[in-house]
Amino acid sequence: GKSPEMVITNTRNPGKPEMTSLDKFIGTEFRSRYINPTWIQGMQKEGYAGARAMRQFVEYMWGWDATVPETVDDAMWKETFDVYVEDKDKLGMKEFFETQSPFAYQDITARMIETIRKGYWQADATTQKKLLEEYVAAVNQHGVGCAEHTCGNPRLSKFVMEQGRAAGIPVPMLEGFKQAMEKAIGGQISQKAQAAENFVSN
Repeated sequence: GKSPEMVITNTRNPGKPEMTSLDKFIGTEFRSRYINPTWIQGMQKEGYAGARAMRQFVEYMWGWDATVPETVDDAMWKETFDVYVEDKDKLGMKEFFETQSPFAYQDITARMIETIRKGYWQADATTQKKLLEEYVAAVNQHGVGCAEHTCGNPRLSKFVMEQGRAAGIPVPMLEGFKQAMEKAIGGQISQKAQAAENFVSN
């Protein structure tokens, strides 16, 4: 019932390789790269490829949280949200994603919502509402990017609809999201979500 002890062979300094605990390594990577304005600006210069690297970082973060939960905490998710969605460092994140890869931004916000839905991140109500607004708006504006955790995950779409209504997101925006998503998945969200629930429970 506990995660095994995990270590990384850290060869970043070839002259001084060392064994580093996984949580320490991930924490260092997180702060020195992924929420570091210098790294982000470097990725912005790479355009589409940089947006893809940012998206991959959020996916990797989710993967570690799901498999070794003690390596990623709520504070790391909140800081990622503050940097990539709220743009606390004033790096023009929204504009960057809009011009280079709006679907990368859509996938990032969807992954954060899915992390909340699965209970790995206890986000506050304000943060959750902002994520729902951004994801729903992105689908309305650009259509559905259809990543595995969006088109392949009707339970997330059901959660977005339910929580979006509870959070007061305008009905036309939610209806636009619903229509776009149901067109992409080829059926009703409610039916697809129930089928997924039945599959998991059997």
